Amino acid sequence: MTAARRATQGFTLIELVVVITVLGVLAGASAGFLRGPITSYFEAERRTDLAAAGDLTLAKLRQDIARAVPNSARVINAGGRFWLEVLPVRSQGRYRAAGAGNVLSFGVPDTGFDVLGPPVQTQAGDWVVVNNHLPAADVWGGTSRAAYTGPPGLAATLQHAAHVFAADAPDRHFQIATSPVSYACDPTTGTLRRYSNYGNPGAAQPTAFGPGAQNDLVATGIQRCRAAEFVGTRRRAQTVAVEIGFFANGDRLTLADTIQVETPP
Repeated sequence: MTAARRATQGFTLIELVVVITVLGVLAGASAGFLRGPITSYFEAERRTDLAAAGDLTLAKLRQDIARAVPNSARVINAGGRFWLEVLPVRSQGRYRAAGAGNVLSFGVPDTGFDVLGPPVQTQAGDWVVVNNHLPAADVWGGTSRAAYTGPPGLAATLQHAAHVFAADAPDRHFQIATSPVSYACDPTTGTLRRYSNYGNPGAAQPTAFGPGAQNDLVATGIQRCRAAEFVGTRRRAQTVAVEIGFFANGDRLTLADTIQVETPP
């Protein structure tokens, strides 16, 4: 056989079969080596997504609880579920309790007072809250709140429905509160929902909300719910303890947080 003829023959069938077999073995071995890191990467990504969802859930709770009227957080636990209600603060300031002009009076019906300092933001349907730190104060029952009756916008003088406020606050502090907000955590449906625009503050905490309430889905994949509130004083803020367990794609995550309601003066 001449050299020219050998150069044009190429690979034999046996040689091709051997090459394909070797490549298959190498590919299989490579897949075995790569399977572990790839699986770990996707597991880590799922856990990161789960942790991020949990952090966002707690951040939403903190946003409403931390900016609530002092001692307004209240909790119901039943059947592995919890309902948490707060009275959010729109604005706050100090009232004028002495001097000429409109001052806040105590022990007698009062219908308004001057703001000491910059004007505060108000809207129709808001509530004026004074000294909800007192042991006998009950913003839900109405002892420490009065309906705002002035015009919306920035107010230097607050007008409110006739109300008898009990006592002077240590630093003459007040809050302008909005309508209540509730969170309902239910492991049965695996959801945490936020309800708003369902009515005025009431003595009884609601666990059901009408069709007119705004219903926002905060989180899914919830497997465990628990909450508790601890009453504050003039020197110690009210705190809310929350524990929420998440489950998704075989991964479990339990997050717990203690959230402080607005620090009292």
